[in-house]
Amino acid sequence: MALETLGKVLLDPKATWTTKKQQQAMLAVLKREQDMMAMLKTGGGKSMLAIIPAVMMKKEGIILTLPLKSLMTDWERKLTEMKIPFQVYHPNSNGGRLRSDINLILVSADRATHAGWRQALATINQVLPVTRLVFDEAHLVLLSEDFRKSLTNISELRQLPMQLILLSGTVPPQSVMALKSAFRLTSDTIQVRQSSN
Repeated sequence: MALETLGKVLLDPKATWTTKKQQQAMLAVLKREQDMMAMLKTGGGKSMLAIIPAVMMKKEGIILTLPLKSLMTDWERKLTEMKIPFQVYHPNSNGGRLRSDINLILVSADRATHAGWRQALATINQVLPVTRLVFDEAHLVLLSEDFRKSLTNISELRQLPMQLILLSGTVPPQSVMALKSAFRLTSDTIQVRQSSN
């Protein structure tokens, strides 16, 4: 089913997984039994870990949290080109409310720390259960002291019972424990790592 969805998203019925690691990560995301860290190199198919669940599970909310404006722009462009419905949370549009008819919700890491987002998320969860939170370029959290204060209490993002999925192409093995600690992930968190340069 997921592979069929991949083919539809890519407009290629012969599409297949980029690597076995991408397939392994996708299965963990779809099972939704444990949190997951997907450390796949550029071009390894990380974005599909947010897109495919959103396409397959229209009655479940998928939150995609992005720590950089450039990432937000890239994701908006990519999703628009793929014709994947999405919405971007902005406190000044639609009264700060989220639409219940679009299940892929993009939010900046900065906005995801504000009370308005927490209220919008709690409200949407009543009509569109939010089941997954995907955080792209999760390694940036490890730079937060010198980078941005909004990332220092990142574990507070999970205000609902949901699967947390961290995406990154650049988490050295020695930094995994620090990243798990920052997000308060448990010891049974699934780790899918692909060797990268």
